[in-house]
Amino acid sequence: MIQNKLVSIIVPVYNVEKYLRRCIDSLLNQTYKEIEIILIDDGSKDRSGAICDEYAEKDLRISCRHIVNKGVSNARNLGIDMANGEYITFVDSDDYIELDMIEKMMSVAENQDLVVCGLCQVELNGEKNYVYGTRKKYDYSQQDIIQGFFDVPVIKDFMYGPFNKLYVKSLLSDLRFRTDLRIGEDFLFVFEYITRCNTIRIYDCCMYNYEKRPNSAMTAAFSEKRLDYIKAVEVIEKICIKDYPCVRKKVLEWGYIHRINTCNQLDKNVQIKEQYIDNYNTMKNYLKEHKEIKKYMPLKVRCKYFAKEVLKR
Repeated sequence: MIQNKLVSIIVPVYNVEKYLRRCIDSLLNQTYKEIEIILIDDGSKDRSGAICDEYAEKDLRISCRHIVNKGVSNARNLGIDMANGEYITFVDSDDYIELDMIEKMMSVAENQDLVVCGLCQVELNGEKNYVYGTRKKYDYSQQDIIQGFFDVPVIKDFMYGPFNKLYVKSLLSDLRFRTDLRIGEDFLFVFEYITRCNTIRIYDCCMYNYEKRPNSAMTAAFSEKRLDYIKAVEVIEKICIKDYPCVRKKVLEWGYIHRINTCNQLDKNVQIKEQYIDNYNTMKNYLKEHKEIKKYMPLKVRCKYFAKEVLKR
């Protein structure tokens, strides 16, 4: 166990008065005591800001900053700038963590550049759905994680969010969340951080609890935000093609499928499609110009997305 190392817990806050106390209480009551809690009130219009101030007055480990609303990425970036800890973790303000999460993660953090714990999805009725939860510890190299980032379920499920992770602050350096992206900025941040790591440990113990969000931008009908996701995909494609040629085929297949899904969403609504016709045509042209990527895909993937073509053979 690494002891007496300060962990900075960064919490972006926006209009979550219903859940905020539960979140902060789960942080204050951590069994690992060397923590600071950084609350960034991102221009909340409800009582969230007042709740942050209330807690900050009661506990010296809490600092609170109120800012004009500029989005979660800007709030997280400010938290990084304010952090004094050697380690950093992020917690969303409508989520909460198990009381021994920081202790358990610190217990396996020695000689690790990134520690990742398991997740629990909390249903609207309070029931928990565990994502794995074998309680095993898995050690990976950077190359292991990058190779599995696009198609290995256990890695994808654990890696895409910025939460449930313990980062080494010195490795963050100038790395920040992209504020020009409304979605996709989170998994892009994680991927870019992974490129700075040598050793990564996944502790498959479900310690981070997140509320089910049925209306997320990735599961809802098409919105303009989806185009930001494609921009994040494009950045990762470029990084891999340049620096990690071993995953070139995987990342191109991954990006190809994301473009197909986005085009399919637009095809379902002609009016919205016309509004974003330039973006649509750009993606369609990419799919036509890179149709050889389909050859890389496993048969079951090709059947899912190109069933008519496969059946004609």
